[in-house]
Amino acid sequence: MADQKSKKPMTASDYIKNQPHLQGRILTPNPYSALAEYPPLSYAKAAAEGSTPKETLPTSKEPETPTKSTYYVKPQKQHLMTTQFTKPITLPQLKAFVTRAFYPDCPYPTDNVTKNHTFYEFILVDSRSIEVTHYPDQKDKNTIAYSTCKILNIHQSKDLGFIHHHTTKPFVTPGFHIQGYTYTDYQNAFFRAFFLRPYDHSWFFSFEF
Repeated sequence: MADQKSKKPMTASDYIKNQPHLQGRILTPNPYSALAEYPPLSYAKAAAEGSTPKETLPTSKEPETPTKSTYYVKPQKQHLMTTQFTKPITLPQLKAFVTRAFYPDCPYPTDNVTKNHTFYEFILVDSRSIEVTHYPDQKDKNTIAYSTCKILNIHQSKDLGFIHHHTTKPFVTPGFHIQGYTYTDYQNAFFRAFFLRPYDHSWFFSFEF
């Protein structure tokens, strides 16, 4: 395995280059991810196993203790919207409902379709709050199999140069189809950037503060 410390951190420019349509529909893996050792896992498989596979560690003369990365399922549930269903529904029914209820690339209620998942994700990348990599499904390259994210920082408004939460700040890296964002957008990004098919998509998080 290559030395992860020698790899150049992902920048917002790298993110732009890896977004052919800048709409979050087709995402190219970023070669600068520090979490590239994880193999593709569906949510169902990962949850059933309870953990991710063991990492391959360099050989050493000293005995090594095997380690496991625990797969954590949050017990709290987030209310997104009220539906007409009074009983649990099947996965096909859920997929059909999601298609009817939400815009493509906006898996949450919104009145502004330009502020989609990619917009919120790019806010966090451009502000150096996260590094993210989406891994395509081996059978369908247009579908994300799973994603990794490193949390680098959570900025206060003054850290990003905001005086008011409703004023607009331009992106550091030019090239995105929306010119800037507000601090309210930044706050929402930590909630909406991680909405990706909740019924079968997995996120693997690490933290670097």
